[in-house]
Amino acid sequence: MLSPQEAITNWEQGSMTLGELLPALREITLQKNVAGADVCGEPYLHPLDYMCPAGQEAIRKNARANIMILQALLSAHSYKKAS
Repeated sequence: MLSPQEAITNWEQGSMTLGELLPALREITLQKNVAGADVCGEPYLHPLDYMCPAGQEAIRKNARANIMILQALLSAHSYKKAS
């Protein structure tokens, strides 16, 4: 679902930005009881790919996206508990 500018996946990329996805995730978790989330689609990298610029860029983009998605899910959950 995320665009190649936001994350590198191992299947067809979407066009959604994190700026569009994160508010939607927050709203869903505020309105519904979410028991879990599965973030998947990261490509397999051969160990040598970790050394090349393209591999490092994929790791950086995916780590950033994963952290932001987790923070969005957790912040909405924390807000629900506090209210």
